[in-house]
Amino acid sequence: MKTLMTNINVVCTLDVSKDNETYNLSENSQMVNLKVAAVRWQIPSRNRLEARIKVLRFIFSLIVKKIPGFKLWCVVGDSVWQSDTRIIRHNKLFKRLKERGVEISHTACFLEEQVESDGKLKLFGAAQLSELSIESVVSLMEEESCSYLIAVPEEFDVHALICRGWNTSELIDTRLLCEIVKNNGLVLKMAGAFDDPESGFVGIGTPEMVKVLFA
Repeated sequence: MKTLMTNINVVCTLDVSKDNETYNLSENSQMVNLKVAAVRWQIPSRNRLEARIKVLRFIFSLIVKKIPGFKLWCVVGDSVWQSDTRIIRHNKLFKRLKERGVEISHTACFLEEQVESDGKLKLFGAAQLSELSIESVVSLMEEESCSYLIAVPEEFDVHALICRGWNTSELIDTRLLCEIVKNNGLVLKMAGAFDDPESGFVGIGTPEMVKVLFA
């Protein structure tokens, strides 16, 4: 399905397991008996950052209008295991990102946790976003491959999510996706590679959720 909202191109599929022009997700054992749909918002533009900021502003307004009570979070984590050092434990994730010049502004809440395995660490964090966070969070996501946006009900346990962590993926971490979809939320990731004529975001959730945002 296709439509046009302002100058944002919108396409939708109610089943990402079938060939479509919105988002294709390969079959995975974790996705069995879970119906997943997707909607993609994008703008023709040579400036990917500018296009994604504009698209995310539009998505944010949709969430506020059509699914009130939902919160938008950026969840971000290490894509590789870190050495277990005192400095890593002290700085955690967001301070380390800030030292690199990557920072999310105007957030209502920060959460951080670490996952340990074989003497190594991965740091995970979540930041609850406001409309004023949009520019900074798009910049962060362009730098950090292991990052997603999630729109979830207010009662969803974001802290438990970052305690478990997730993996970086060219498509999406299916364990994270399953958890969000089962809780009637939406996972948002950036769309548009460096050579694509359009850039924006794709939202993945239940068919019912996608229908609400697509209508």
